[in-house]
Amino acid sequence: PAYSPEDFSVCISIADARDAAPADIPATEGLQEKFLNFVFDPSVNTRRLLTPEAPLLTQLADSGFLACDERKCDASGFPSEPCLCTHTADIRFNWTVQLVLTNMGPAAWGMHPVHLHGHDFRVLAMGYPPFHPDTGSVCRWPAGTPHPVCLQTDEITCVNGTGCAKAVWTNQTGPILNYDRPPVKNTVVVPPGGYTVVRFESLNPGWWHLHCHMTHHLAWGMGMVLNEAHELQALFPPPEGFPRCGGFHDSSLLAEEVRDATGRWRSLVGR
Repeated sequence: PAYSPEDFSVCISIADARDAAPADIPATEGLQEKFLNFVFDPSVNTRRLLTPEAPLLTQLADSGFLACDERKCDASGFPSEPCLCTHTADIRFNWTVQLVLTNMGPAAWGMHPVHLHGHDFRVLAMGYPPFHPDTGSVCRWPAGTPHPVCLQTDEITCVNGTGCAKAVWTNQTGPILNYDRPPVKNTVVVPPGGYTVVRFESLNPGWWHLHCHMTHHLAWGMGMVLNEAHELQALFPPPEGFPRCGGFHDSSLLAEEVRDATGRWRSLVGR
């Protein structure tokens, strides 16, 4: 797959790019690896994010937090309906976090630009599936079927029946990672049938949203929350008087001002 010759363009993987301003990679207490599969129906590891009703960091009790049933969710791969829950993952402070962002299984027929709040990350590897030589495409759409069928990389093995919510490196060690000025991003594409490996250091305590940046995928729940340095968060409570969801109360004076402003606006626009 490539641009046509008349475009005078060459397409390269972001994993083959190099950072023009490299920085030292800090040492941490260890390495924590997580496989996260972004596929349809929009979900991460067969879990569809139930959007919190209040900030998890400051108002956990008011957020409507619904824990995921791990056994049930792991068995909810496509074509089953994903679990609807507050999908989170705990990350200890001062660890190197390696996220293996995958796009695999029978529902892996689209690309997903994955974005992480609270961090930049280094892109260390990207893996692609084979493609059909006659079309240059990863997928074919058999006649009479509701979904395409796509080729997959053989570098990752998914546990049967989990919709790739559980996966391992086929060779047990993973691909060769690039430590030579790896590009630094906060959003990266995960190719269909393939994977992207990123790393960051868990030095920013908080609850950080990790999600597909396609609006309709995000709205349907293709995201999760990384609970970083949860063991330290209680040491830094919100300051007194910190704004809270549900803490705003109308007054009769405010209500009257809103009605007055609404009436003047309608008069102005002739409605």
